[in-house]
Amino acid sequence: MNRDGFSSGCLPAAMHSLLIQEFGIRTEMAYADSMQMRGEVPHKALRNIDNIVLPVALGIIISLAVVFARRKNRENVSLAVFILLGVLCNTAICAGLSGVLTAIRRESAGLCFCGNSAGHPFF
Repeated sequence: MNRDGFSSGCLPAAMHSLLIQEFGIRTEMAYADSMQMRGEVPHKALRNIDNIVLPVALGIIISLAVVFARRKNRENVSLAVFILLGVLCNTAICAGLSGVLTAIRRESAGLCFCGNSAGHPFF
């Protein structure tokens, strides 16, 4: 354990004790040896996969909603709309809790008041 109270990786020592107490030493050892704890998570590859999979999935759901609406299948249309609203609400909640919305508001306010490179305001 180092002077900040952390043992292996970046978890506090109390977390390691909790893992051992609740799940056993093998679980704690596996977690301590995980890619996340070693800092080897392939963030770029995951981001690239997400940039492809999410738009394709949303496109499929929207397409299915349109097909179901044309066939007058109200149950499936409502399911597709429910899924889309769930994804949008989840995105809004996560963005709000992570501080992304604050940064977006700050940046958009700066754009509105500063104007473009010619000095003319956008609005």
